[in-house]
Parts: sequence; C-alpha cells; structure tokens
Amino acid sequence: MDGLNFEDTSSSFIGVNFLWMKWILSIWLILLAIAIFYYWKWSRSRTVKLINAIPGRKPLPLLGNLLDLDVYNEEFLKMMTIDWVKEYGPIYRVWLCTRPFVTLSSPELVQKILASSKHITKSSDYLNFSNWLGNCMFTSTGAHWKNRRRLVTPGFHFQNHNNFIDIFNEKSLNCAAEFERIIDTQSDTEIDVTYLMAKCALNIICETAMGQQTKLEKEKEIYVSNIHRICQIFVERVNRPWLSNDWIYKLSSLGRESERCINALHAFTKKVTRDRREILERHPNTCFDKIESSKIEKGKPQSKSRFAIVDWLIQASNKGADLDDNGIREEIDLITFAGYDTTSAAMVWFLYLIAKHPEHQQLIMDELDSVFGGDQDRPCTTQDISELKYLECCIKETMRLYPSVPFVMRSLTEDVEIGGYTIPAGVTVVPSFYAIHHNPCVYPDPEAFKPERFFPENSIGRHPYAFIPFSAGPRNCIGQKYAMLELKVVFANMLRRVEFSVSEQVISDAPDLGFVLKPKHGVRLAISKRLNKS
Repeated sequence: MDGLNFEDTSSSFIGVNFLWMKWILSIWLILLAIAIFYYWKWSRSRTVKLINAIPGRKPLPLLGNLLDLDVYNEEFLKMMTIDWVKEYGPIYRVWLCTRPFVTLSSPELVQKILASSKHITKSSDYLNFSNWLGNCMFTSTGAHWKNRRRLVTPGFHFQNHNNFIDIFNEKSLNCAAEFERIIDTQSDTEIDVTYLMAKCALNIICETAMGQQTKLEKEKEIYVSNIHRICQIFVERVNRPWLSNDWIYKLSSLGRESERCINALHAFTKKVTRDRREILERHPNTCFDKIESSKIEKGKPQSKSRFAIVDWLIQASNKGADLDDNGIREEIDLITFAGYDTTSAAMVWFLYLIAKHPEHQQLIMDELDSVFGGDQDRPCTTQDISELKYLECCIKETMRLYPSVPFVMRSLTEDVEIGGYTIPAGVTVVPSFYAIHHNPCVYPDPEAFKPERFFPENSIGRHPYAFIPFSAGPRNCIGQKYAMLELKVVFANMLRRVEFSVSEQVISDAPDLGFVLKPKHGVRLAISKRLNKS
C-alpha cells in the first residue's frame, strides 16, 4: 500500500508540474504572439514607412542596424560620416533597434534644423548628462533654456573677454615654460602633448569661470580623467539601447561608474563655487567695480581685479534672478566642461597638424615675428590678436578637420519636410558637423590641411552652414568668441617659445568618438626650443 501511495503521489506531482509547464509555456506563447502582433503593426505604421523611405542600410528585425554600430572600431566615425554619406547621400537613416535616427550631412539640410527656432529641443539622449549637468541650458529647452541662456550670456560679453586676456597670457606662458623645462631636463625630446594642453585649458577655465585655480596636480588629473570617461560613457550608453532604461542603467557597471565620476565632478565645482561665494561675501565690490573701467592697451598691464563668470551668476542670483545655488552649480559645471574639454581637444589637434605640416608652422612663425618683432616674452594684446590672420586660418582649418563636437542631436516636435523626405515628429535628427566638414562637395580635397581655405577671397560664396564647429542658430555655442580668443593667445605665446615636429615614426590620428572628438592614442610630438630673435 505504501508503495502504491508513493507512486500515486509521484504521479500527481509530475502531473501538477506538467500542468504548470503547460501554463507557463502557454503564457510565453501568448506574450510572444502579442509582441509579434505589435511589431507587425508598428512595422506598418506611418512613422516606420516615412523613415524607411529615406535611404539607409537595411535593418534587421528588432535589432535594426545595431550590429553595424561598433563605437569601439577606429573606422566607426569614418563609416558614419564619410562612407555612408557616399553610399546613401546627404540624408540617411539608421535604426537602433526600433528607434530611428536621421543623419544630415549637407549645409542646406542642416540649416533647416539648426536655424529654426522651433527645432531647439535636444534629443532625449542628452538627458544622460542630466545627473551631472542637471537642468542647465545645455540639457533644457523652452522657457527654462531661454532664461538660463539670458542669464549666462552677459558673462561672455566681449568686454569680459578683454579682461580674460591676461589669464590666457599667464596660463599659456606657464604652459610654454613647462615644455621648456622638459626640454632642459631631457634635451630635445618627444612627449605626448595631451596632458600639458589639458592642464593649460583647465587652468584657464577654472580661473575665468570660477575665479580660482586648482591647487593640487592630483585634483586636476582626477577632474580630467572623470570628464573624459563620462563623455565616453555617454556614447556607449546611446549605442546600448537596453541601457536607455534608467533603472537598468543604474544597476549596470556602466551606470555605477558614471555615478562615481559625477560625484567627483560635482565635488570639484561645488568646492570652487563655494569658495568664490565666500570671497564675494567678504569683498562684495572686488570683482565688478574695476572691470568697468579697466582698459587693455598694447604693452600695458591690466587690472588685477579679475572677473569670473561665476561672479556674474552669483550677482544675478543675489538680485532675484531665477537661479539658486544648484542652478549656479549646473551652469558652472557646463561652462567648465565645455571650456576645458572642447578647447583642450582643439589645442591638441592644432599642435598635431602644424607639427605634421612644418611649412604652415613656419608661416605662423613669420606672422608672429612680424607682430611681436621676435620678442618671446611680451604678452598678447587685443591689437596683436587682430593682426594674427594666418594663425586664425590654421585654427579654423583644424576645427574643420576635427570639430570638437562632431555632431548634435535634436528631437523633432513636429513633422519636417527636408531633402525631399518627411521626417515625422518624435524622430531624432543628427546634424553631422564632421560629415559637412569632410564633404568633398563643400571642401575639395577634404582630408588635406589647407588653411588658405579660410582666406577671405576663398570664403566668398561659401554656405554659412558649411563651417559650424560651434554649431549655429539659436542654440549655438555662446562661448565661441571666447574660445577663439583663448586659442589665439595660447598659440601665439607657445609657438614663440617652442617648436613642434613629428618623428619619422608614423603616428595615428584616429579620433576617439566620445562626446568630444579627441585623438584615440594621444599625440606624441618632438619638442625643441626656438631661438630668441629679439
């Protein structure tokens, strides 16, 4: 009897398990059928039909073009901005799983988006920066964006730029001196210039934006590495659609790494902003009274009362503007990031290109000798800067070849007719600056370094959106004049003291496609002192 009871119990248990398995299998089959139905219905939707009418690589079901988008591949940027443009034309579409992107790579098409006051909404992908940058003018839109831009813009007024020149002079001469010290201790040598240029750009933005310098080398190294990594994480997350869910992202190793970087970056800017507020509270008239009366004249020292952009924001907050301490921190985080990372990238690319093309470096030197009379020590003035025409052309050609921000993404809030196609509302469009700058229809022989492209006579008739390293339209970079002034001063001071060249060994110029375009393997250049001609 016991044996029969055991067998009956076992049979009942197996039967119950079998029923549960049938129920689970049935539920999964029902869910699969529902998913297939919705996918079938979605694939025949208006949005999908309109997007698939645009040229592009054939997508796989559910995956789209995901398998083609390997951001770690050194050829990825070339594929997206040159190869696919040749294959599909100036407008093409890409599917990231079931999410469409439309890339634009001609000045005429890009102008339609960037020049519009309607298409100012950033793609939702930029919300990946919101944990770091909050609701700053970079990530926000609408009335909030307009208010923040209105509050920050006066800090970049040309009058304040003039007061920044002494900072640009001081930090760039310090950087040149560091190069000279390396040469003195190691003889003529080859080094990776990335670190020193990053340090120079960081010192400049810390003092111009926050009114003080970082004191420890370790602080600078941590800040630089965290910014570099957070930008890489941004691109990696965009290309991993399953991480678009915040809950999944926070549990992932990438999300945890992002949180560590953000905490360190916030600690940096909170400290310097807090210190600046304390200084202003103790000396409320220090920063603004002398600025209004200071003049910059050739060969004359400037006022030692240095304006900082954070001063303007604190003063605006104290006067009742809609800007609390968190808002100040958000904008200073943005300005520091943009002023450091994009500018240091441009500095490194410039040195790489003039080292690779010594004939252009010599033409720059001829111009510097003409303006400064061979004097290596005299600081730059606004008058000097206005005379450095060839240097400016070389800087512009550098930013054409390697725009610091290679693309932007906008989310359409309404249907747009562009290039003969209808792009429906909700789709992300990607104006590609890099693709425009490397388009042979816009720039013949686009991979060559030819600063003469920007001579006035050669710029006649060029489309206004053919050169947009700072974007364009209502959401253009408010710091573009500041950046150009900084680059001119830095190079005018540095090139009078140090000569840069490349060794016989071939160096890779493969860009690292983070949010900011940087050399993937750094830039190693041979450096030597210039003879003083004065």
